[in-house]
Amino acid sequence: MRYKVSLALFSCLVLSAAAWAQVAGPAQLVPVVARLAGSSGSYWQTDISVSNVSTEACILEAIFLPEEHANDPDHAPSHTVSLPAGKTLKVEDVLGTWFPQVGMTKGALVFFAEDENGDATGVIAVSSRTYNAANPAATFGQGVPSITLMGEEGLTVNAVFGLGRAILPGVKQEQDLSFRTNIGVLNMSMLAIKVHVTIVGADGHPAGQKTRTVPPVSLSQWSLTSLGVSSLPGGGRVDITLDPADIPANPCGNVPEVLSETQGEFIAYSTTMDGATNDSEFHLASIDWSDQVSQCGQWPPICLGAMMLSVK
Repeated sequence: MRYKVSLALFSCLVLSAAAWAQVAGPAQLVPVVARLAGSSGSYWQTDISVSNVSTEACILEAIFLPEEHANDPDHAPSHTVSLPAGKTLKVEDVLGTWFPQVGMTKGALVFFAEDENGDATGVIAVSSRTYNAANPAATFGQGVPSITLMGEEGLTVNAVFGLGRAILPGVKQEQDLSFRTNIGVLNMSMLAIKVHVTIVGADGHPAGQKTRTVPPVSLSQWSLTSLGVSSLPGGGRVDITLDPADIPANPCGNVPEVLSETQGEFIAYSTTMDGATNDSEFHLASIDWSDQVSQCGQWPPICLGAMMLSVK
């Protein structure tokens, strides 16, 4: 089933400082799911759980957005299943179970709770776990939270656009890979974007910088080693910003819609792995709006709304 985007807002807040919690709603995004072999003999896969917390049954549609591919959500691999009211569905190895045709890969997974007319109006809560399943006796993994998709006058507070800066503290990289960190950027716009990735040491001095291009509506993930930093003594952080070409001439204007065709927007995360066990930690980026406030005099409006879909 294919969609056009229409947007409805529940409430809108201009945030000066806020703690963010996951919000149940009709459209949820898991920024990274996987089914692939990793370093040191690891094998990564993702389990998901979806609860229908509304009072009506829904048709659950999952759309997979493969990494490093110019994706069109209307033509991406999809899977649908009925989910009764109040029920929770758990799917182990979601890519192998629902999307065997995509093979060994990773990417993002979007969920829509649809009614019998094909409109995404249900309410779902989603969780996921991506873990190393190489050892049948034990697994090591990380929870990856879902993100409620926002729209019209605001995106999820996890999205960077305009003059925003994604900040990922606590990254670790040892020369012997006893600890190693990967950085992920999920492009939430319909155009390819360039991002500037700066690795900053614990002492506050830059340790490296790279510019990377991320395809439309796609995930790119890089190791710190591939970004030019093989060791980061004492840890540090990673800062990620949009290239000026992907920022509007007037960054103080409206917040972009989800899947904007005119300006860049992205979600960033880090995963840090213990090389001895392949246990890992997942962190979504914090967003710094200092440059936006300096130039525009205020934070951008961030709205607590959900992206609603209807059939074309």
